[in-house]
Amino acid sequence: MLWLSGAPVAAQQQDERVPDRPELPSGADTNSAMAYYELGVANLESRPRDAADAFYWASRIVPEWATPLYARRVALLLQNPRRLVGYMERRKSVLRSDEIRSIDSLEYRARQLDPFLHRRLDWVLVRAYLMETAMQSLRREYRTARVDELRPEVEHWINRYLETGGAAEWRAWRAYSNGQLTQALEYYADVLKRSKDQASVHLQRGQIFYLLQQLDSAQVSLSQALDEMRERDEDELIVLYESKAMLEYSLGMVLEAAGKSDEAKEAYSRALVEDMAFHPAHLRLGLVALAGGDTVTALGEFEVAVEIEPNRPGPRAILGEALAQAARHEDAVAQLERAIELEPYYSQPYLTLAMAHEALGNGEAAITCYGDFLARVMATDDRREWAVERMSALKQPQP
Repeated sequence: MLWLSGAPVAAQQQDERVPDRPELPSGADTNSAMAYYELGVANLESRPRDAADAFYWASRIVPEWATPLYARRVALLLQNPRRLVGYMERRKSVLRSDEIRSIDSLEYRARQLDPFLHRRLDWVLVRAYLMETAMQSLRREYRTARVDELRPEVEHWINRYLETGGAAEWRAWRAYSNGQLTQALEYYADVLKRSKDQASVHLQRGQIFYLLQQLDSAQVSLSQALDEMRERDEDELIVLYESKAMLEYSLGMVLEAAGKSDEAKEAYSRALVEDMAFHPAHLRLGLVALAGGDTVTALGEFEVAVEIEPNRPGPRAILGEALAQAARHEDAVAQLERAIELEPYYSQPYLTLAMAHEALGNGEAAITCYGDFLARVMATDDRREWAVERMSALKQPQP
């Protein structure tokens, strides 16, 4: 079964510093991306730098998983509270900085993988922003370092403010982050009445409707977001992950989930009109074609995605698997070996490569790849037993 991927080689292209691999709790599986993600969440508010490192390694192990990329962005933003204030208030000088563009690219990559990712850590950012703005105000008023002693009291009043009223946008954001999706929709309906950024509110509502599997409502909200965005001044500053290409892509996934394949393909095609380099749309078009039995079109779309993003392991792994399914095993080997070269910690391509080698009669190479897969895949993965069986069978003397 093919899976959608698109993350680049870990975060090396985003950071000069490649962090050391964090130490996991005793007994944890070092092949588990979830173990590193959970470590990151545990450290997020107290040690955001350590959290960012843990999320980095989660994304290395499973680069097609959107959540660690998103979480790493949150951790990086938390490292500088003053910068976070400028970011949350959308000051152009902050948003246009190279550092923030790099951090925001993590969110963009995450949404390429999953535009409906439930961003459960958003509230951590909101709370940190409200705390920092309150503390800055107190420091300006009292001009003393002892203001920091008031932090627990300030946090109490912030929570009280949000629980008993407060800005509808903050309350909506908190409800969404906490998984109270129906309540979040109610709050966002109130936000919509007075917001100047209608497109973003419609987008957020569309994402929530999708999470609730209310696909018709999701389609309506995303279409409204697109209509609003088309009316914007082209020079108006918007974040990359709220582009028209991303919205069309999101709409396509809603339509695809609703069984409207033809309309989904039209939306993906419109995404490419907006941005010819938007490779996830090519991947989705390929997957739709493959589901419809059109292997030729699927392979063509996957090949274009690889041409656009030649240094991302995900598209190559998708293309390699599709080539293997089409019995083009030698071509599959070439793509899968390159995917492994780009991200050696990623277990999936080793398994597909082993099967391609086996189909070609390259028993020794297949045994090696099965072993490499077992060395990298989680201990609880159901495919481990099958890979061991294949290795044992290949090691048996041939008659």
